[in-house]
Amino acid sequence: MEPLYKRLKRERMNSGLNQEDFATLGGVSVQSQRNYESGRRSPDTEYLERISNAVDVGYIISGKRDFEVREDAPDYHDEGKKQIAYDPVVGAKAGEIAEVLIGHFEMNEDKKHAVAPFVYSLLMVGNYGSTAEDMIKMLRDLGWPERQLDETGS
Repeated sequence: MEPLYKRLKRERMNSGLNQEDFATLGGVSVQSQRNYESGRRSPDTEYLERISNAVDVGYIISGKRDFEVREDAPDYHDEGKKQIAYDPVVGAKAGEIAEVLIGHFEMNEDKKHAVAPFVYSLLMVGNYGSTAEDMIKMLRDLGWPERQLDETGS
């Protein structure tokens, strides 16, 4: 499978934006954008959330474009260019996993708010497992800083 950084670059190019404009959209420096597109660094969830109205973030993460498009779904949402049917069962599971991840990784308030939608996307794609342990492994692989526990475990 093609690496994430190559999918990110392809999506940016397909959007018609140059690196500078895309970096601005993502709220990062041009150097960070170059690092993401070369594989030297991995983007964080805040960046992915910011670019989600311009490109298919699910595809960037997983390499698959398999979100079901159903306008007749009861909880249908229009997310700009992307239209997906919200699955409340997956949403509940994403919320549970997000709580575990928030307790496991160091993150600011903005990142905490982005975790559940990020997990939801990963669950819908199905490429990264379906448990908190699967997600923890994936986020470790992406280099997320883990919370340091004291001797009491808190």
